[in-house]
Amino acid sequence: MNWEEYEDVTKYIYETLGRKSGVKIAGHGRTCRVVGKSGISHQIDVLTVHTDGIHQYKTAIECKYWDKKVNKDVIMKIANIVDDSDISKGVVVSRIGFTKDSALYAKHKNIGLIELREFDDFECDRPTNPTFMIGYVTVNSIIEHRRPVVSEITIDSTFTLTEPAYYKLQDQNGDIISLNNYIDEFKKELHNCETTNQTTKYYHFKGTSLIDQRMGTTTSINELRVKGNLLVNNFNQTREFELEDKVWMTMKSIFEGRSYSISQSGIIKENNDCNRK
Repeated sequence: MNWEEYEDVTKYIYETLGRKSGVKIAGHGRTCRVVGKSGISHQIDVLTVHTDGIHQYKTAIECKYWDKKVNKDVIMKIANIVDDSDISKGVVVSRIGFTKDSALYAKHKNIGLIELREFDDFECDRPTNPTFMIGYVTVNSIIEHRRPVVSEITIDSTFTLTEPAYYKLQDQNGDIISLNNYIDEFKKELHNCETTNQTTKYYHFKGTSLIDQRMGTTTSINELRVKGNLLVNNFNQTREFELEDKVWMTMKSIFEGRSYSISQSGIIKENNDCNRK
């Protein structure tokens, strides 16, 4: 993250949290400027506005993505802008925190102080839980298991085979093919069946021999009959999953004592276990 992204995140947080109370973003970034009573133009990192129906209130937010604590000079700057402009309140947002003098002066001038840190920046302030639950997902699954089963393999209606892997067929041209090729073809057809009833298929041959590889014998055959059926089992499952998101940043109000966790997906949740003074 750089300072521009830090300002964008600050804008997003105030914009998101402000929806419930009617706070809106009036401007942010380099082009956001207000002209004070002195005639001087002041650049505001994030400017919010809300109304009570009669009066309009503006808040100027100064963002400091520094590697050191914010000193009182920054507080004095935002306090002077508030005094010079049609702005009701000033807020300073810091990544690291504030010096003792800056906190004292901010309280004197009613300037809000916010610590907005990336999760890895925390040490003793680290949230008790680096993730938080954002919802549940229920998945209902209907699984159909289809398995073709060959129950009988018969040669010429008399000889039943129990181990087809040991047999091959040799046609009248001398070409040799595994008997399992026919069995596999039959199983594919069973897969496409809409019924689980027993199915019978006949293969007719002419000038074809059955080779028993174990016994080393060859027998002339005219017909191969295969019987089988499709076994179908249904399994219904319901599973529930918790959806969690990782804490990306934590925001704490120094004077108000409120704390928020911001997730990687942009969800903002108020923490109830903030013990920071």
